Amino acid sequence: MSTPRLILLFVKWPEPGRVKTRLGRDLGDAQAVEIYRELVAGVINALPVSEFDGLRICFDPPERRQEVETWLRPLVETVKTPVIFEPQVPGDLGDRLAGAFASAFADSEGNRARVLAIGSDCLEITPEDYDQAFAALDQDEIDVVFGPSFDGGYYLVGIDAPQPSLFREIPWSAEDTLDVSLAAATSAGLRVAFLDQHHDIDTASDWHRFCGKEEPI
Repeated sequence: MSTPRLILLFVKWPEPGRVKTRLGRDLGDAQAVEIYRELVAGVINALPVSEFDGLRICFDPPERRQEVETWLRPLVETVKTPVIFEPQVPGDLGDRLAGAFASAFADSEGNRARVLAIGSDCLEITPEDYDQAFAALDQDEIDVVFGPSFDGGYYLVGIDAPQPSLFREIPWSAEDTLDVSLAAATSAGLRVAFLDQHHDIDTASDWHRFCGKEEPI
């Protein structure tokens, strides 16, 4: 039996003031919510058609399960693999990543899987990025794959075994998020591969750049 390939998509219920807060400060919370919905839809549309075995939508907050499923079920109709909705565990992003990875591996036979986690900030991600990430993890000499973003973080992380130490004591949403994560990987003796660098969309400038518009003065 081949090793399963799984994708974890992290989303939040699009409540004004709780998603894309930096966009909200510049464009207003209502527009930030609309942009966030576009981001999530765009990331889902970029999923590879048939090159993976399962999609887990890791959502927050847990009590919004029904609303999240109503929102996203139509968007994932084209996904040809099983789709599971799973609430994120409490804590910071590191806790949430570690928890989602642990759950995915626990549900895989013998804890064997290739698992990628993505957020909903990067509209430049392509099906080829996923293919390259899975291909990297198929190599015996690679333990972790990162998709670096230009803001110092990463838009994708993939592992082929549980690695909780990779997500501890990381400065999230910072210019050195990836650097500190790489140091954690090195300290744990993990071998790392990289995908192409892409832009995240966190600010009004990011959004205008993506849309090809001049930012208002």
